[in-house]
Amino acid sequence: MMEEFTRKLTERATRTIREMQGPYLMLLVEYCGVKLLICGRRGEHAYIAKIHLEEDAPSLHCGEVEYSPLGLYVFGKGEEDLALKTLEKIHWVIKSRKNLLCGA
Repeated sequence: MMEEFTRKLTERATRTIREMQGPYLMLLVEYCGVKLLICGRRGEHAYIAKIHLEEDAPSLHCGEVEYSPLGLYVFGKGEEDLALKTLEKIHWVIKSRKNLLCGA
């Protein structure tokens, strides 16, 4: 399930943990030293992902993460579309995180 999504998100990650949680795919990935929790699933009309900084995630259970007020939602028409949009938001999160840490 969600093989194309997983492949695109993990090909540039330095570390990856993958787990299926019922209808959800849970990925713990590290990009540029930033650890992220990504939960994805196929919805009724679209593919959905939720991105959290690992340290801010309320849980490692995607059912809880999906309804957390924190994090960023991503919606796509298919797995590839979802992966590309998720990568765009990941780059934004990393850039924002680096700016906060460096005082820029």
